[in-house]
Amino acid sequence: MPEVQQQDPMAEQHDTELFYMLVRMISTNALLALGKLAPEGQQPPPPDLEAAAAFVDMLGMLEAKTTGNRNEHENQIIKSSLDQLHIIFVEVARKAGAEAPQPAADAAQPAAPASQPAAPEPAPAAEKPATPPAPAGPPPEEKVKYRKSYGGS
Repeated sequence: MPEVQQQDPMAEQHDTELFYMLVRMISTNALLALGKLAPEGQQPPPPDLEAAAAFVDMLGMLEAKTTGNRNEHENQIIKSSLDQLHIIFVEVARKAGAEAPQPAADAAQPAAPASQPAAPEPAPAAEKPATPPAPAGPPPEEKVKYRKSYGGS
């Protein structure tokens, strides 16, 4: 009969501490990007909702990829961090009043396609070049991003 390997309780405690540090590091960066924290002796920077969304997405990915491998304490750490960040993100996005990028959703829930940027206004006829410039290379591939909505418009 095969032996079941028992993990050392001290090693498991160390892993939990490392997991907590990783979650805290990502959460701190998200709070910095949201303008809720500032380096010592400095004013908080203006919110960068795109960067904040990326950090929240990272934490969500970490939660998804570690499902089934976390103990109860680790589950509580990541869930409470994500819940707090979602609330703060929505609050800051509403204050900013902008169409802010949202942290990504599950791949099963695609967001509406992003609107195309406005085309540049044509130059007056006298300033138009005789021939259009040649493209620098192949057109970039379009990537579909999935975003989660946290209420609002």
